[in-house]
Amino acid sequence: MPGAIDSQQWNKRKEALDNILTLLAERTAPNANDFAGRADLHEVVLALQPFAKAHFDFFITGFTPDDANKTPLLINTIYPPEHVLRAVETRIAVDTRVIEQIIGQRTIYTADTEGGRILKKADLIAREVLSLLFPRSDSTDEKDRALTVLSYFERVSVIRVVPYANVALIGIPYSTMKVPQDFLAICHEAGHYAYWNKLNRTERNGHHDAAFGKDESTDKPRRPWLDNWVEELFADVFGAYVGGAAMALDWQDIQALTAPTELLKDDGDHPMPFVRPEIYLHVMEKQGFPSGIISALRTRWDKYMTEKGATLTPAQPLDLKKESRPIAPEPLEDSTPSTEAQPTSAAAQQSARVAPPAVTKTEALTQIKAFIDSLDEHFKVSDSLIQPLWTTKDTTPIPAAGEDDSRFQPIYEVFEDFIADNFNPDAEVVKPASDVIVGRDWEKWVQDIEKTVKGTRTNHWFDVFVAEGWTSEGPYGQPPYFP
Repeated sequence: MPGAIDSQQWNKRKEALDNILTLLAERTAPNANDFAGRADLHEVVLALQPFAKAHFDFFITGFTPDDANKTPLLINTIYPPEHVLRAVETRIAVDTRVIEQIIGQRTIYTADTEGGRILKKADLIAREVLSLLFPRSDSTDEKDRALTVLSYFERVSVIRVVPYANVALIGIPYSTMKVPQDFLAICHEAGHYAYWNKLNRTERNGHHDAAFGKDESTDKPRRPWLDNWVEELFADVFGAYVGGAAMALDWQDIQALTAPTELLKDDGDHPMPFVRPEIYLHVMEKQGFPSGIISALRTRWDKYMTEKGATLTPAQPLDLKKESRPIAPEPLEDSTPSTEAQPTSAAAQQSARVAPPAVTKTEALTQIKAFIDSLDEHFKVSDSLIQPLWTTKDTTPIPAAGEDDSRFQPIYEVFEDFIADNFNPDAEVVKPASDVIVGRDWEKWVQDIEKTVKGTRTNHWFDVFVAEGWTSEGPYGQPPYFP
């Protein structure tokens, strides 16, 4: 039958991962050899294992035909059962691999090694960054509960956003051992955690709707490119508020590693590389940084773009994506279970749309800045916008005049001095009693989703599938649709 799955094979895949998690639970148990973060990792495994099993069972059972050849969950042509189950398997497998990485690395990089001290410092920095939006609290509200961070080395910065526990698994580049400015990437990755854990479903959908935009006369999409960038923009903006001038400078250096031919390309997920440094400068303006610093940084980036041959005239149209990422089609709102292919396909969805208008550099920057301004409510503490952790707008060094790029180095030095003075990996850290990893019950989690969507469990499975951002940022894939 169309969409039928081999439930025996998928149950075997589930069992294989479950067996590995059992071994990891044993390796991190209280009677196992100790290492930094062992107890926290044990709680993470104990939270992941039952959640993963229930997540698998929901879709295996849901896509297995009954005696009447009906499936409990509606079959969908854009997200067919095999794709959904493969995504579920991948999520669990990647988390399992990351836990293995953390165990292995923290066994190798003990507290008296350079690697061990760097990982501990990363834990401390990340927790301090996230404390701006997630203060330590004894609240029983899942969204306000205390947060644990476990960092590990990865080839690039990355975060695992997971729905089953109040934990952030943050990967930092190996280069951080010798390049302290690479700690700054934590600010952006923490922004992804905030996007999925500080914003509720209504707020996230509202920001997507605002970014997408509608032509009032035709009710057709106008900014699918901006809609695609919403989560990354949120993470960039949070990183900018926390990181200040050091983050703005670092983001220029990161984008400078991009091949010239890629600087003006839209990958459908991230803001185009040429525009991302402007995001950080706009936030600095909102924070009240001196115009001299902002002007020097903007001139630096414009010079780089010119040297790379990636210049744009203000009126030149950008090569932006003309489609948003696929979404769950309307037939999922049908409350009658069916195994028939749904009439709305990805092709049908796209053919019903008209091409959005061309957008110039100037227009894009204006629309991006307006969207950034609409996020202000999420980045306020005591009614004031977040200020950088390691410097203030008045103490940030203003680059000296001239062409020598080393004149920007004092901005990095302020950051490096701050983390050296305030995040001592050799000091004993007493973990607050409130910082306890609490596993989330899968059934309660699904029930919470059911309260916010139309229909029944039969047809809302897409909301369970996207799983509040349970995916990868960085090298593993695109959020949250293609993990």
